[in-house]
Parts: sequence; structure tokens; C-alpha cells
Amino acid sequence: MKQIVLPLCACLTLIACSGSDDSVADDRRAVVDVVARGLTLEAPDSIRSGWTTFRFMNESPLTHFVVFERLPDGRTLEDSKRDVFPVFQDAMDLINQDRASEGFAQFERFPAWFPDVVFWGGPGFLGPFKTGVTTVRMDPGTYVLECYVKTAGRFHSVDGMAVQLIVAEEASAAPEPTASITLSLSAAGIDMQGAPIPGLHIVK
Repeated sequence: MKQIVLPLCACLTLIACSGSDDSVADDRRAVVDVVARGLTLEAPDSIRSGWTTFRFMNESPLTHFVVFERLPDGRTLEDSKRDVFPVFQDAMDLINQDRASEGFAQFERFPAWFPDVVFWGGPGFLGPFKTGVTTVRMDPGTYVLECYVKTAGRFHSVDGMAVQLIVAEEASAAPEPTASITLSLSAAGIDMQGAPIPGLHIVK
């Protein structure tokens, strides 16, 4: 597979790679596999904190992505399943019925803790049977990894495509990657530093 994947997430260092296992062969990296199969995600229950390389393998005929959401202290995936995922689905169902005002009103049902969720980055969209790699600095805490691509109007996370990941206080020794290209996002647009020449790049 030779697809170049450039997921863009502010404030996170990302690796763009070909999807080959050789792209993460550096033994200093902490490598974590996340696998999509159908409408499920497979990932470890816990990892060490620090710079972590996530290898996302979409072993599915559907397009997927994975977003990392750091939950407030004391919250778990079960809270998100009960209090957050259904709100998004109910809102979307109403909006799709041309009942937009009723749909947006559903967001008032969000729990008081929801604004404290931090969207942490993660692998971008991947087509069927593709692999992408991204490196993210993971702070200790409880995270939800989910895909909320929609199929037939339903968010994948609502149908079970979400897992919980505990990031421990103990840190790995993995170093921060050295970027060859830096992208800055602002209201003015996208600013790029570094030359986008052919080949493998590490994009920050």
C-alpha cells in the first residue's frame, strides 16, 4: 500500500507514511496497533504515556477514522455511550427529517461534563483495507477512541465502534519525532514550512 496519509490535528506531531510496517521500525518508538473490523475497533486497554505511534489498520470494506477524546476525571466510555452518543444520533435523525431546529435543540441534553472533553487528535480518514500511522503525545488519563463516520445515517460509534483507552502515569522513552514539514492552522488559513518534495515526510 502506497497511499500517503496526512491527518491534520492542531498541536500534535503526526507521521505521514506509506502504511508499511517498516515505517515504524524504529525501536525507540512506542507503537500501538488499532484495528477496524466491520463496525468494531480493537485496541489495547491501556498504554504508557508520552509520544506514542498509532498504527491504524482498516481491515474493513468501509471508510473509517479514529478520534481520541480525553474524558474528564471520573468519566468512562460507558458515560459517553449513555449521555453523549445518543444525543448526536437523535439530533442527526431530526436534521435529516428537515427538522433542523428540533435537531439542534437536542444538544441541550449534553451532560454538564461534556464541554470538558478534549479532542486529542488521531488517525484521519482511511479507505477500506488501508493503513495509516500517526504519532501523538498522550497525557495520562482516560480516553475514548471512536469512529463517527456515518453509514445509512447512523454514526459508527452508536453501533459500537468505540473503545476505552487508559493512559498510565508511567511514561515511555519514545522521543518526539523530528518534523520535516510544519503546518500551522489559523483563521488566515494554512501556513506550511518545509519543502513538500516527493518521499516520506514527518508532518507537524
